[in-house]
Amino acid sequence: QSGCGDMRFTKQNGELLHYYILSGCNSATTTIHALFDTLPADSSTLYFYYGNPQAQDGFSGADFSTEAVSYTIGSTGSEEKAPSPVAYWKFDDGTGTTAQDSTSSNIDGTITGATWQTEDMCEEGKCLRFDGVDDVVTVTNTNTIDLDGGLAAGFSISTWIFANSDGEGDTGQIYQKGTTTYLRVDTESGNTVDVEASLDLATADATVNIAAPIQISTWNHIVVVYTDDADDEISVYINGQLRGASTNGSGAPATDTNNLLIGGT
Repeated sequence: QSGCGDMRFTKQNGELLHYYILSGCNSATTTIHALFDTLPADSSTLYFYYGNPQAQDGFSGADFSTEAVSYTIGSTGSEEKAPSPVAYWKFDDGTGTTAQDSTSSNIDGTITGATWQTEDMCEEGKCLRFDGVDDVVTVTNTNTIDLDGGLAAGFSISTWIFANSDGEGDTGQIYQKGTTTYLRVDTESGNTVDVEASLDLATADATVNIAAPIQISTWNHIVVVYTDDADDEISVYINGQLRGASTNGSGAPATDTNNLLIGGT
């Protein structure tokens, strides 16, 4: 964007970093300061994203007080281009019963039961709290998010969650699209929960269960990835690391007419 507000910086685990544009926006000599809570003694990877015309300004209004010293900037990776998200529910509206889709698809969700939380309770901006029983955001199915339509060739679904437990009935639904396409937490043990994912495929569903990959009462970033290729499997990334993949999937996505449910039971 002309004002550089679409830029985003993240750590390797997907955590967003605050940034400040010091000078030269949209020039060959742009200078940007990114804020780290800590810098590890060994090497670390920083990711830089840009180019979403729908993105709101993400930069900080003031520079940061302390500059790091005795660091070395390594090599720069190659640019990778990809289409913008087909839907993006930020859950930062803060009021009302509509979860706005921030993309041009305009596939808004209807909030039932879930309650708005203030910034101090959220990873960034506002967020929604689900009771683990029946609170849900319902997104009416369209071809854009239809598993055998707009998403048939492949997709990635990314979410931040803060699980207080494994949910009502020992199952905490993160999303569901029909009875056999879902992402959930279950099997609470001590301060951890399992993560389970499933995708409804025409011949045999792709399923994976990951034992104790996340701690409760802390924010975790989860991404589910699927590509309709030779292996027909799903992969699950947690906090930037591949933590599990299915081995039993077969076939293209099954016929899908289901609404997308975020939360629920």
